[in-house]
Amino acid sequence: MGDTLGRIKAAVVQSTGSFLDRDGSVRKAVELIEQAGAMGAQIVVFPEGYIPAHPIWFHFHAATSARGLEMAAELFRNAVVVGGPDTDRLCAAAKRAGVWVIIGICEKLPNTTGTMWNSALHITPQGTIAANHRKISPTVGERLVHTGGGSEGLELPKAGFGSVSSLICAENSNPLLVFSVVAQYSVVHAALWPNHFSPTQPHMRSVILNASRSIAYQGGCYVLNAAGTLDEATIDRIARDDDDRAWLHEEDTLGGSCIVSPSGQLLAGQAGAEETILIAELDLDVAIDKRSIHDFAGHYNRADLLSLVVHPTPHTLFEAPWQKPRSGATDVSDATGYPFKDGHGERATADDRAPGLDHGNGQLS
Repeated sequence: MGDTLGRIKAAVVQSTGSFLDRDGSVRKAVELIEQAGAMGAQIVVFPEGYIPAHPIWFHFHAATSARGLEMAAELFRNAVVVGGPDTDRLCAAAKRAGVWVIIGICEKLPNTTGTMWNSALHITPQGTIAANHRKISPTVGERLVHTGGGSEGLELPKAGFGSVSSLICAENSNPLLVFSVVAQYSVVHAALWPNHFSPTQPHMRSVILNASRSIAYQGGCYVLNAAGTLDEATIDRIARDDDDRAWLHEEDTLGGSCIVSPSGQLLAGQAGAEETILIAELDLDVAIDKRSIHDFAGHYNRADLLSLVVHPTPHTLFEAPWQKPRSGATDVSDATGYPFKDGHGERATADDRAPGLDHGNGQLS
C-alpha cells in the first residue's frame, strides 16, 4: 500500500465571544475547544477576532464618535499578548483536548499603548504555538485600530496530517495570498470571518461560499469557514438605532459557517445565526486526486513564465543600542513578531519555523 494522508475530523465553531471582555472570551473559547475535542475533532477553527471582539461597531459609528472611540480603547485594553497568560490558557486547553486550534484574536504587544493586529493564532495539540498569521491589510473600519502584518505570518505550519493555512476575511479573495496557500500545499485551510459585513456590502454568507469554493478547487484542500454571530446584548451595544437592529436581525446577515470539500461541496452548514459547532470527516487523500490533474504549485503551472515572490518583513521603526542584538530570534517587543514556540513565551527562530520559504530571499520554494 502506498502513502496515504488518512482521514481527520474537523470542527468549525460559530459563536459570539464575550464582547470586549478578554477573560470572558478566553474562558468561552476554552470551553468550546474542550467540547470540540470531546466530539472527536482533531482541528477546530474559530471566527475572526473572537478574542476579545472584532471592531464591527465602525459599520455604524463614526471613527471620531464618542462611542466609537470608547469601544476602540476597550478593544486595546482587552487585546491579547501572544505568549502571555491568555494564550497559555488556550494552549493548555488545546493540549487537554488534543486538537489543533486556529483562533482569531485582536493582538497587541506588551508595554505598548496603541498598535494592534488582526491575527489568526495556530496552536498544536501539544499545546505549543505553531504560527501567528497577521492580516496583511486591514479592511474598512479595521484600519482605524489595526495595522498590517508581515510576511513571516504567511509561512504554513505543519500539523501531523499536513500543512494548515489560514486567511482572514477578504484575504480569502486575494489572488496572491490564495496562491501562497496553494503553493505551500495546504491540505486544510481555515477561513476566519467576522460576525457580519457592512449594510452596504453583499451578505457575508454568499461571499463565504464564493471565496471558499474557489480556494478549495484551486488548492485541492478542505476549507473550514468559521464566521461569528452576535447575541442581543452585543447588538444593543453596537447598533445606533432601530434600523441597525433590524438589519442585524435579517435572516442572512449573521453566520454562514460551513465546511467545504475540494470539489466545492458543502460537508456541513451553512449555519444560520445560531451558536453551533459544525463537524465533518475529511478524507485528505482527495487532495491527491485533485492535484494529480491540476497541481497549480507544480506540473500544472509554468515557473519560467509566472512566479510569486514573498519579500522579507522590513525591520522595525525603532532600534537602539541598548536593545538586544538582532539574531535569528526576535524579541517579544519586535513588531515583526515571529511566532512563539510554546505557550510560555519561548520564541521561534527562523530555523524553527515550518519549511516552505527560502529565508535568504523570501521566495516560495
